[in-house]
Amino acid sequence: MARTRSTIHARVSSVTAFDFVSDFRHAPLWDPQARSVVKVTEGPIGVGTQFLMVGAVIGRRLELPYEIVVFERPLRLVMAGSTRFLRYRDEITFVDEGDRTRLTYDAELEIQIVKRLADHVLQLVFSRIAEVATRGMAQAIEAYSEYGITSKIQSRT
Repeated sequence: MARTRSTIHARVSSVTAFDFVSDFRHAPLWDPQARSVVKVTEGPIGVGTQFLMVGAVIGRRLELPYEIVVFERPLRLVMAGSTRFLRYRDEITFVDEGDRTRLTYDAELEIQIVKRLADHVLQLVFSRIAEVATRGMAQAIEAYSEYGITSKIQSRT
């Protein structure tokens, strides 16, 4: 998982900064990688509000759904989302400092395909371990049942 953290200052109140950032449709105004953002849910912006950002990273078009999961106006905003390949979470905190606001942006990005690939490899290895471990199980059970063979059993006393 990749993580980044940065701090910026804006000469506005925390309420103004929070209201601007929480309306994610403003993202193309500050993020050159955001081509467009639409609000896909109705009603006021708050927990559960969903947005769809269309962006470009390394020349590749991406559609990234976001949902507000924490909305603590004007202190803290958390937006999260996932696609088939990515999982991401952005947390922004807002602190009044007199005539300006300190915004701390903390973001996490996880590439799902790596996890899926690792899970697939783990599944193959684990299946092989289980196959080897259980290969002689039926024969051992039958031998025990028929002959009472327990020669490999060790007692911990």
